Order: sequence, then C-alpha cells, then structure tokens
Amino acid sequence: MKKIIFATLISVVLSIGAYAQKGSVLLYGNLNFNSTQSAADAKTTTFGITPGIGYQFSDHFTLGLNLGYSYSQSTPAGEPSSPSLNTFSAGPFIRYSCNVSNVFSFFTQFNTDYISTTQSGSPSITGFDAKIYPAFCANIKNGLSLVFSFGSIGFTSTKASGANNSATNFGLNFGSGPMFGISKHFGGMKK
Repeated sequence: MKKIIFATLISVVLSIGAYAQKGSVLLYGNLNFNSTQSAADAKTTTFGITPGIGYQFSDHFTLGLNLGYSYSQSTPAGEPSSPSLNTFSAGPFIRYSCNVSNVFSFFTQFNTDYISTTQSGSPSITGFDAKIYPAFCANIKNGLSLVFSFGSIGFTSTKASGANNSATNFGLNFGSGPMFGISKHFGGMKK
C-alpha cells in the first residue's frame, strides 16, 4: 500500500497556470521525492523539481520556459554512499489548448530541454530532450482545474564529455502512469 501511495505522490503534477485565456500567465511545475530501502539494506533517494512559466498569447497557444533539477544517490548495503547524480535542464515549451466545453478542455504540450548531468568521478553528460504529451483539464471554478495526463512520446540524445559517440533514446509511454494535477489561471483578457 505504501508503494501505491508513494507512486501516486510522485506522479502528482502540481500546475498553477492558465485556463486557455489570452493574456494570462501560466505557472506550473512537477515535484517528486522517492526514498527506498531494500531488504538487503541498500538505500536509494531521488528528488526532482521542474517549474515552468509561460505566456498565453492567444486563446489556444502558450509559449514558455521549463527549468529542472533532479538528484539521485544510492547507498549499497554496508558500503559508503555513491557520489550523487545531479541533472539540470532548461528549455522552451509550446502548449496548444482547446476548450471542449465550459467544464472540460484538452491540451498538448511540446517541451525541448538542454540537459546536463554531473557525478563526481564520472564524465559530465550533456544533450537534449524533446517530449510531447496530451492532457485533459476539468474546470472546477474560476479557472481552477484538475489536470489528467495519460502518457508521452519522447526522444533524448546525450553525449559524455570526451566520448566520440552519443546515446539516443526514444520512449513511448501511454496508459502506464497517469499523472494528476491542479491548474489555476491568473490574469487574461476579459471577454
């Protein structure tokens, strides 16, 4: 049960943003934390935060900037902790929103991020990541909405410093990890 609750907490997407209204500002972000300890007393801790800000320049399109930081560290049983793994990311996004009714809306967001990963004693890794994901919003009241995301398609290309070849990854994830969140619009032009 603890794993289900913890997985749900990790997948919660907290967004404070705009409800498809021209001239509004979108603020959103993801937050996750996970600490596991195995039967053999090995421990792994991860943390991540990815805020974003955007401007809704029409009733359907928002442009903005994503930032991100993640941390991971493992401690094998009876051994000292491994060096922490730190990843930073930043890049633009574009979101297309479509109101289906006064209660429901749909959006698709495309993110592109520059990424940089460092770990003491290992070569640094840099590259880029691109992801597109769809989501539904249910408007509760005055632009406050519940957000339901149900998958993504992504591509990542990275290269370690001093390496000749890059590593690439393509991912398709639908239906295996829905995310839930909250959205709130601020500002915007009155109609």
